[in-house]
Amino acid sequence: MSAGRVLSVSVVHGLNSVVLWRSVTVTGPVRLNPPRCLPVPGLRMSSFEEIVLVVEDEPQILALLVDYLQAQGYRVLPATCAAEAFDVLATKPHLDLLLTDYRLPDDVSGVRIAEAALKLRPDLKVIFISGYPKEILDTGSDLAKQAPVLAKPFSFETLHEQIERLLS
Repeated sequence: MSAGRVLSVSVVHGLNSVVLWRSVTVTGPVRLNPPRCLPVPGLRMSSFEEIVLVVEDEPQILALLVDYLQAQGYRVLPATCAAEAFDVLATKPHLDLLLTDYRLPDDVSGVRIAEAALKLRPDLKVIFISGYPKEILDTGSDLAKQAPVLAKPFSFETLHEQIERLLS
């Protein structure tokens, strides 16, 4: 790319993780380096035995979540829509955690995906993420009242704490 607009993503780790999204105009050559997520100091890492299905339709957020979870030692299966999530659920015999956005394309919510997943895998743990967390509770789903809901933006430490609480 010789000129145009670029999305810059910065991730700061520490007591308060911050994700900054900034659009900048460039006039020369651009070298893109994907963000690298490092393990949070002092937190237990998975041993790649725990498998997480991440359902998120925003590519940048999905990439950040996948990078972070892999850096923490989880095996991650990404899905950008309900159809991909249902394919994973139909073909993978074991999952430990479903991390799903609420608002997804094709009018299938993360709650509907989670409810279907729990019918196949009653021991599956679920975390919802959303920029509109109240909508999750407004579904009236019993699962939506029981599972953790992380409001975007959230820190990686908050995510890690919720995962640890569910999988321990």
